Amino acid sequence: MIYGGTTSASGNDTLIGGGSYSWGELYGGAGDGTYFHDPLPGGSIYIFDTADSNPGSADRLAFLNATLSDLQATWVNNNDLWVYLKSDINDNGQVDNGVLIENFRTNSNTVGILTIEQLQVGGTVYNFPALLGVV
Repeated sequence: MIYGGTTSASGNDTLIGGGSYSWGELYGGAGDGTYFHDPLPGGSIYIFDTADSNPGSADRLAFLNATLSDLQATWVNNNDLWVYLKSDINDNGQVDNGVLIENFRTNSNTVGILTIEQLQVGGTVYNFPALLGVV
């Protein structure tokens, strides 16, 4: 587990996960956090971030060594989001290398209340909710 701040503290954290074939937990708390995941070493990360209703907030998930067309996103339990490489399932029949974002949609009936607002792949930063069609 890596803590970038507590649930009551606000800060701009940089958290790096992955690198093993097990789950790593990243807790960013409030503020503009950046979460890095590199699928090459393997492993998955579980992101716990505090949703920020501030329209200027900019939490970011940065995927290293991947292209946008490499990625797949799947909703889990309606509000959690699983982001992984499309090719991951081909190596052993299961998805075990990616990022699970808890409560990506913290309120299904309220558009724009999200935990991660940006997706960075390579040098390009995308509006993450717009890519998913949830805004």
